[in-house]
Amino acid sequence: MKKQSKPTKKSVAVVEWSNGGGKALRTVAYEALRQQIQALDLEPGFVTSDSELARRLGMSRTPVREALTLLERDFLVTRIPNHGVRIREITTDEIVHILNMREALDGMAAHLAATRIDDKVLDHFQRAFEEAAAQDGGIQPKQHARLSQELHSTIIVATGNPFLQSTSQTLRGIFERSRQHGWRTWNRTADARSISDNRYAEHLAIIAALRRRDPEAAEAAARVHVTNGLRDILKALLS
Repeated sequence: MKKQSKPTKKSVAVVEWSNGGGKALRTVAYEALRQQIQALDLEPGFVTSDSELARRLGMSRTPVREALTLLERDFLVTRIPNHGVRIREITTDEIVHILNMREALDGMAAHLAATRIDDKVLDHFQRAFEEAAAQDGGIQPKQHARLSQELHSTIIVATGNPFLQSTSQTLRGIFERSRQHGWRTWNRTADARSISDNRYAEHLAIIAALRRRDPEAAEAAARVHVTNGLRDILKALLS
């Protein structure tokens, strides 16, 4: 078992800021822990307890226990009888299943958003990606991952389909965790720069198809982006 980590000022600060918005403590704990799991501050395979997590967040155990129920629903943690809770590790099979689901949802979202998304929004992302790529050393992995997540989330919202949005929101935790896992995995390989360049070109292709108001091209570009990402992750893992 991995050792439990000590409480950090960073994680407590997240809770204090969120609680100022009047949210229920269960929601505050859920959002804070989900963020830490997605950011890999709580790493896959890490074993802890509700009391340790409560200390980490600076709150009582009750809202943390309730938050853990939600995180278990999101496939982010697993309860271990008489031992606490484990941050779920992502298996290769799960990566395939998750990205298969992402391909379907992101493809459909791009298809629906093509006739609805605002040109100003596309201008914003076009400029953000190009400015990031123009930096010395090219676009940085964390910045690239953040822009990618923001673009895909914006496309989901632009669909105007509440059921697609709800499904995406339900799977958001595991989607984002797999995304971060993928970026971290291939960023450690010798092909990291070329893979980053490919992801950059794919994002611009999605934006271009949306700008042309071409649903079929937008869906195809979104699907290619996800399938190429899956190929690169599997290649990195197998090597």
